[in-house]
Amino acid sequence: MIPGLASDSTAMLTTKPADFTDRMNAAVVIKLNGDPHEIPAPVSVAGLLASLDIDPRRVAVEHNLVIVKKDAFERTTVGEGDEIEIVNFVGGG
Repeated sequence: MIPGLASDSTAMLTTKPADFTDRMNAAVVIKLNGDPHEIPAPVSVAGLLASLDIDPRRVAVEHNLVIVKKDAFERTTVGEGDEIEIVNFVGGG
């Protein structure tokens, strides 16, 4: 027990700040093709493409100025403040 504290004060020492939980549940804002875009939580590049209904076979993705190889889409995480550029391949002639 800490001198000068009431016996129920130890609960206050282990309680997280009220805004901590709010921040953990808050949406994440990224920059997507130059515009702010809100996602519910950090997500993989593959998850972001799926949520946008984009076929990963037909795009190139840049994450914070680095081109992401397709085999890294699942393990590359997009988080708060990240910049994503998605370029669609278009065929034709």
